[in-house]
Formats: sequence, C-alpha cells, structure tokens
Amino acid sequence: MNLQGGKPKATDSIRCFIEQDRGFGIYHLSYQSIVKEISKMLGARLDTIWEQAIIEDLKCFDIGESYALRSSKPKSKYILLEDLGKEIWDSLTGDRDWNKMVDWITHEFIVDRETVMQDLYDFALTLIHQGLIHCEEASGWTKEAYGSGESHGEEPAATNYDVIYNKYMEGRKPFKLFVELTYGCNLTCKHCYLGEPSTAAGLSLDKYIEILDQMKEYGVVELTFTGGEAALHPNYLDIVEYASRKGFVVTLLTNGTLLTEQETNRLKKLELHEVRISIYGFEQFHDEFVGMKGAFEKSLHSLQQLGELGTAAIVLTGDNVDEMNRLIPFLTSLGIEASYTPLITPTIYGGTEPMGHRLTGERLRQCIEDLQLRLGGSICTAGISRFRITPEGEINPCEMLRTIEFGNLREHSFSNIMESAERQQWMERFASLTASPCSGCGMKKYCTNCIGLALLETGDMSGISSFACELAAAQHHYWEKS
Repeated sequence: MNLQGGKPKATDSIRCFIEQDRGFGIYHLSYQSIVKEISKMLGARLDTIWEQAIIEDLKCFDIGESYALRSSKPKSKYILLEDLGKEIWDSLTGDRDWNKMVDWITHEFIVDRETVMQDLYDFALTLIHQGLIHCEEASGWTKEAYGSGESHGEEPAATNYDVIYNKYMEGRKPFKLFVELTYGCNLTCKHCYLGEPSTAAGLSLDKYIEILDQMKEYGVVELTFTGGEAALHPNYLDIVEYASRKGFVVTLLTNGTLLTEQETNRLKKLELHEVRISIYGFEQFHDEFVGMKGAFEKSLHSLQQLGELGTAAIVLTGDNVDEMNRLIPFLTSLGIEASYTPLITPTIYGGTEPMGHRLTGERLRQCIEDLQLRLGGSICTAGISRFRITPEGEINPCEMLRTIEFGNLREHSFSNIMESAERQQWMERFASLTASPCSGCGMKKYCTNCIGLALLETGDMSGISSFACELAAAQHHYWEKS
C-alpha cells in the first residue's frame, strides 16, 4: 500500500519484517507463533498511532477520488493520497479505528489480515516521515524504517505538483489565480511587462473578501498576489491574511522595498507558501536597473527579515548574468534561497523594449550549465485552470492575454464567470490553439512557448516564440549532450 493507493500486493511482509528487525528474539517459534507475535506487536503500534497521532497544521484539498495535502510550513510540497490512501486518512482523522479499516481492506481485496496490518503500519510511518502527522512514541519506529536523517534522492511521485495540477486541467476547474492588487509601482524596472504604469483604482478590501469567499467555495487552491507592487494597495496585508486564513496556498510577489519590520513579522505568522522578492544584481546594478537608489539594500533587508519564507527571485538578463558568480554565493551566505529564470516577455501592449534585456547566445548556454537550469515542458492552462484578476476586477486567462475577457467581478460572481459563455467559448478555442507545430518537437520538454507569449511576440496565438526555441535548444544541448 503506498501513497497513491491501489490494491495491496500479497507480498511476504511477515518474513520481510523478521529480516529487518533482529531484536525480536522469536526465531525459534513456529511460523504460526511468529505471525501471532508480530500481529500483536503491529496491533499495539497501530493502536498507539491511531490514538495518539496529532494531525499537523495542514491544508487539505478534496479533488474527487484524491486528497492533496500540504503542510502549512513555507515552501512545502504537496502529498497526493489516492484510493486507499484517502480512505485510510479519513479513518486516521475520523473514527480512529484502524481495525475497521483492516477488516474492510481484507474483505474488499481478499488479502490476509497480517499483510494489511503491515501495509497499514508502513503507510502510517510514511505519513509521520512526511510530516503530515506527529506521534511522539512512533518517532523511534520511523527511524527504524527511514534512518535518523532526512530522506534523499528523487522526490517521490506522491509530492508531484503536476499530478494535482493536471487533475484540475482535465476537470477544467480553476486551480491557481494571480491577483493583481494594483498596477502602481514605486520602481521602474527595465524589463517590466506592464509597460507604462496605470492609475486604475483597485478593488476595496470588502470586495476582495467577497471574491475570496466565492473562490474558496468554488474550489480554488492557490493564489498569488502581485501588482504592480502589491504592497502599494492600502489593504494588501489584510487581503493576504484573509486569503491564508481561508485555507488558500498563498504566495506574495513584491519588490520588498516598502515592507517594514512590522509587516514582515506579520507575514511570517500567516502560514504563507512564499514571499518572492526581486533581486537583479548587486547594489549598483540593481538600483540602476529598477530606477531607485537604495532599492537593493531595502529588498535584501526584507529577505533577511522573512527568513525561510522569503525567496530572492532573480531574472537573468544579458546585463546581469556576469554578476551571478558572486551574487549567488553572497545570498547563500546570508541563508537566502534564490530562484532563477531567463524569461522576459514583451509588454502587455506588445512593446518590445523588455526583450532587449534577454540573455541569449553562448552566454545563455553557459548560464544554463552553470546554474543547472531546467525550464519548460509544462502544459499551458490559461483560462482552463489558471487565471489572472486585474486591479479592475476583470478575469483574463493570463497576464499576457488581456484582450480575452471572461467577465468582471464588480458585476458578476466568480462562479458565474467560470460558467460564462465567454469562458466556454475560450475553452473550445483553446484546444485548437494548443495543437501547434510544436507538439511534435523533440525539445518540447524544455519549451516555454505558450499562446500568450506567442501573441505578444508574433501577433498570433498559434505562433512560435523564437526565444522559446533558443532557450529549449540551449537546455537540450546541455541536458542531453551525454
């Protein structure tokens, strides 16, 4: 029995258990006695876990036949419980009777009781090891199974974000929304896709609370608050806090220059997924790139104040790439985690000025090798399971498809917009747009081309971004050269 569920295999778990536990001192007993003794021991341990287990502070999302579980700690990954995994979780968090669960599985799958008990015990230890439940008395048992250190190697499939994301895509249900709180910004970054700042008035706190309630009822999982500069909205902290308390997985995108120590302390208490703060280089370059003296020092201070919640979001450009060999070790020495992307788009109005800052050619290829970058390959879900809300309340498929409008939240409820004729028409059109010439490309798993980028760069949603092709080719050359 594993985190994905499915029918238990009738493996010889009793013999395996004996081989692994040399301290039992029962090798002289008959096989029947061994089974009886181990069943007794397993029963006692299952009693302990089911009675004493403390369910950690989790966000739990019911997605049909599965649960997506996620710790409230910053940057936690999803755990997917399917089929039997979901049934067992309900037992553990509900009636607390493991015997009923064993009886049901034994009858349903025609498996001997001892095998089911062993599998159930292994499953419970996995939940403890993944940090989903806590049982003080069982801590020693997990060390027996997993060792005293942290797990290493590849991330288990149970935490695969794509599995959950694709379920929403297939069901045409909204999973993630980007919420632009304001177009206003106190910086003038050279690569900004918004172009000239807008003075459009944002929505009120009361309106955002109403919208968040509607989105939660509809089943939305993730929210990313952004701008412009999100912190310029007078109620941004109240909005972010309300979203977190409603159970959304919340990320805040900010330049960090406006955050006070009081605000960072408040953010750290909100069980957010992440706060991403833009960093473009060291002080001289960064301040010149964003158009404000002292910006680097303020952004860096905010990252230090946020601790594990903060991430330095670095956009790699042709201008700053030479600073990376010093900047990255510097951030690491301060305990600041960093993410990197070379993706720069035209402005939402089709302006090409930001594209002049793209990292290209041999320097792009070298950067991919130096930073071990791997991007692309994901499925575009704009308007299917991913959306953007503008400061005026308009819902678009994504930030690059502003001309596609599904409805305005000032005038319609979230559910009405999701079920509107405009969205239905888009979903029908979407299928033909994603069936592009790229579908047969051998470098598709490295491709960042999407219909929004294609529209802004070529004027055609079915077009192909030349930069996406260059980036895919550079990654393909590095990752598959061996």
